[in-house]
Amino acid sequence: MIEGEIFKMEKRKILIILRIILSCFLLGVLGVVGVNIQRYSASKITQPVVSEIQQPVVETAENSARPVTIQNIDNKYYKITIDYNNGISHKEIGRLLGKEIVNKIPDYAIKADESLESLINGDSEYSFVEDAKQIMKNLDKDYVDEIDGIVSQICSTQDDIAGDKKLSKDEFYLFNLTADLLRPVQCSASSVYGSKTTDGKTITGRNLDFDPIPALKALSAVTVFKQGDKSFCSIGFVGYMGVLSGFNNNKVFAAVLDTETIKPNKLNDIRSYSLDLRYALENNKTLDNAATFMADKNHNYYRDHIIFFSDPNTSKVLENDLRIGGTNVKRQLRTATSQLNDGETWGISDSVVSVNSFELKGNYNSMGYACNTERWETFKKLITYKKSLISFDDMKGIMSYTNTAKYVDVGNQADGSIYNIGTIQNIVFRPEDMRLEIAFAPWNGPLSSKPNFISIPIDFK
Repeated sequence: MIEGEIFKMEKRKILIILRIILSCFLLGVLGVVGVNIQRYSASKITQPVVSEIQQPVVETAENSARPVTIQNIDNKYYKITIDYNNGISHKEIGRLLGKEIVNKIPDYAIKADESLESLINGDSEYSFVEDAKQIMKNLDKDYVDEIDGIVSQICSTQDDIAGDKKLSKDEFYLFNLTADLLRPVQCSASSVYGSKTTDGKTITGRNLDFDPIPALKALSAVTVFKQGDKSFCSIGFVGYMGVLSGFNNNKVFAAVLDTETIKPNKLNDIRSYSLDLRYALENNKTLDNAATFMADKNHNYYRDHIIFFSDPNTSKVLENDLRIGGTNVKRQLRTATSQLNDGETWGISDSVVSVNSFELKGNYNSMGYACNTERWETFKKLITYKKSLISFDDMKGIMSYTNTAKYVDVGNQADGSIYNIGTIQNIVFRPEDMRLEIAFAPWNGPLSSKPNFISIPIDFK
C-alpha cells in the first residue's frame, strides 16, 4: 500500500518535471520566433527607405520628380507636362511618356491606328511608311530618340497594317509626320494688333481643321515642355512631338497651315517642318529669327506650307513656296502691307490672315483650292465689320463664325465658314500675357453650333 502511494507520488513528480521542461522549450522557441518576426517586420519597414535612397537617378526621377505627367481634363483634352530640367535624356523622356500614355490612355494605340487609317483614306500605306522611314533618318537625334522611346512602350507589332488596332514603329513614325506626309490640314488664322486692338497688343486666332475623325479628336492635347529658356507649349495631339500650333516662353506664337503642292522626287535631305518648327520655338527668342530658321534655303521639306507667326506687337505669315511657285518664288514673310498676287487684295492695316493659299506677289496662287476665296472674304468682312477696337472676345467671335443654312448647326468651308465641320481646335491667344483659350471638338458626337472655349493656364516653371 505504502509502496503504491510512493510510486504514484514519484510519477506525479516526473510529469511535473516533464511539463516544466516542455514549457521552457516552447518559450524558447516562441522567443526566437518573436525575435525573428520583429527582425522581419523591421526589415520590411526600413528596406524601402534604404532602397529609395540607393536607386539610380532615372528611377528616382520617375517615381518622385515625375518628369512626365498626363491628365484627362473633363474629356476635352489631355494636359501633358514634360520636364527636362532634371537631366533625363530624350530617349528616357520618350520612354516615360510612352509608359504614361499606356497607363492613362490604354486604348491609345487603337485610336492612333484608327486615325492613320482615316487619314490614309484608302491610299497605299506602304509608300507613306517608306517615306516616313526615310525622313526620320534626316531628323534631329534628340527628337528621334524621344519618338523611339515612346515606341518602346506603345508599339506591339512589326506589321504596318492601318486598321489592325495596333501600332508598329514605322506607323508611329508616320503618325508623327502626319502634317508633312498625309496633309489633312485645311486651317485658317487671323490676327490684329497695334491700332486694331484695345491696348495695341496682338490677339491671334487659329482654327485647326482636320477631317472629322473621332479617334483623333479624342487625342487632343496641350503639352508643356519645361526646359529653362527653351520652354514651349504645343497644342496638338498625344504623342505628336512636333508643333502644329504652339508658343514659347518668349511669347512667340506659330501655327502650321498647308497649301496645294506636290511632293519631291528625292527624300535624302527632306526634313519635317513640324519638328523644325519645334526647334525654331525652342531656340529663337524673336518672331523674325524663328521665321528665318524656317525659311532657310537649305531646309528642304516634303511639301509647301505656311506658318502663321505672332508676338506681342505684330503678326506675319511665312510663305514657304518651295517648288511649284510662280515667276518669282519666295520663302519670306507676308505682312499687312505686302504686295499680293494679281487679283488679291487685303488693305486692312495692323491685321493679317491666312487660309490655305500663298498670297505674296509671284508665289503660287491657290485661292481656288480648299474654299480659300470664300474664307478670305469672310475674314475681310469680320475684321472690318466691327468699327470699334477688337478685343479678345471679339477674336473668339471671328474664329467661331459659321455660315449655317436652314437646319444646319455648323457650316462648311464652301460657305465661307471659319468654324466649320472639320474644325477640331479653335485657338485664341494673346502673346503679351500668354492668355490662352481653346474650344476642342467633342470626343463623341457632332460639333456644337457655338464653340465652347475654356481657359488654359500655362506654367513654364
